[in-house]
Amino acid sequence: MKFLEKIKGWPIEKKRIFSILLAVFLTILIIVLNSGINLLWKDEAQNKVFNKNSPINSIKESFSQIFGDVESIAKQVSSSTAQLIDQIKSASSSFSTSSN
Repeated sequence: MKFLEKIKGWPIEKKRIFSILLAVFLTILIIVLNSGINLLWKDEAQNKVFNKNSPINSIKESFSQIFGDVESIAKQVSSSTAQLIDQIKSASSSFSTSSN
């Protein structure tokens, strides 16, 4: 606990540098441990990443379907908007010619 008391007395810049270095160290440590565990216990099912029923492919298909739906809706909205603008223009031009 003396170490924590010592850290509390440090200036804020030194605390920030220490926290960044600690975060980088812990990240590297976790990556190394994860790699070591993966080398020791290889799972054959995880090597088939691009299998048809994988969660990544299902998420990818879901997003492509959502974006396809959004694209079709956007096309419908833009065509409806264009038709509405054309109707407003024709009504406006007919009003201006009839008032002359």
